[in-house]
Amino acid sequence: IIVSITLGDGSTVSKTRRIYARGTNLDRIDLLNALCRRICRGEVPLEEAYGELEAIRRLGGSPPARRCAGYVLIAFSFGLFFGGTLADAGCAAVIGLAMFFVVFALERWKANAVFVNIIASGITMMLAVAAVGLGLGQNIDKMVIGALMNLVPGVAITNAMRDIMAGDYLAGQARLTEALLTAAAMALGAGAALAVARML
Repeated sequence: IIVSITLGDGSTVSKTRRIYARGTNLDRIDLLNALCRRICRGEVPLEEAYGELEAIRRLGGSPPARRCAGYVLIAFSFGLFFGGTLADAGCAAVIGLAMFFVVFALERWKANAVFVNIIASGITMMLAVAAVGLGLGQNIDKMVIGALMNLVPGVAITNAMRDIMAGDYLAGQARLTEALLTAAAMALGAGAALAVARML
């Protein structure tokens, strides 16, 4: 992030910060936007603004239980949406639950996002193959697609297209590269796991 501010005397101050981890937290965005508007209107003293900024910074993301429920619901819903049976969707939901725990654990260890996607998609494929082998589901592809929708970088692709169309080519290319790397990691993990399953 590069921020430049022109002071009252006409001088300019610029700061650059590298962002190592990021996510989409709309609650934080809303609170920051409201704080910025209040600062611009002169309603908040500088010391109080710093305090509010720190409170917003400490604001956590979604609780793990809510994220877990989201993973399960997304996997189940997309398992049905893509033409799977109720059994396939149920297996996809269980796989989504397992995927959540894998992703959650790897994120806590601050693992690289590409590595997280490779491992999570590989485990997803192995569990889907096992579910069909045990007779719990019929369609591996429906279970895998349903569960992998949790990892699909839809927001990143949308933001990349928006940035490119707005003329912000550098930001758009960076986001698009991130989305393509995520998709490639998912394909690599699932493909490698399927190859191992076929060899076994």
